[in-house]
Amino acid sequence: MKRMSKINPILALLVIFCFASVAFAADAPLKGSAPLPKKPDLIVESVSFVKLVDEPARVKVEISVTVKNQIKMPGQCSSTSSSLTAEGTARACAGAFKVLLEWSDNPAAGFSRLGEAGMTALNCGDSKTVKFKQWVQKGTARKYRATADNLNWINEWDEGNNINSAGYTAR
Repeated sequence: MKRMSKINPILALLVIFCFASVAFAADAPLKGSAPLPKKPDLIVESVSFVKLVDEPARVKVEISVTVKNQIKMPGQCSSTSSSLTAEGTARACAGAFKVLLEWSDNPAAGFSRLGEAGMTALNCGDSKTVKFKQWVQKGTARKYRATADNLNWINEWDEGNNINSAGYTAR
């Protein structure tokens, strides 16, 4: 009859602890040992309106959407051109991204797509503006919603702050 050797429980715990600490150290460097990665943080800074044409029943409005690469953390901001995609791969667009503009006469019922505009790379702290045009019937109150990097091409500090909206009433 073979005799089974018993495993020393203290030795087993020590081995498990060693493997766990090596795995943890490989995944998470100690605080202060490596700098935080530099990333951009895109926000829609403003949505503004200018009436271009005033007809008896309708107006043509120009909607300006200003996007900013805000400084989320001092010293940790970067240009969108040095950012990887959200999937962690390099891309050919060299930091360019899209801005989506949507509109609604009843936001509770949803939004319709007005258009999408390309925006070139934004350096840290810089802003750029894209413009859209739309005819609106007089007396109509409309809400516009703008989304920076709607296709998630840019890997940012905060992906949840890319949307802003504003209302316009055609008079």
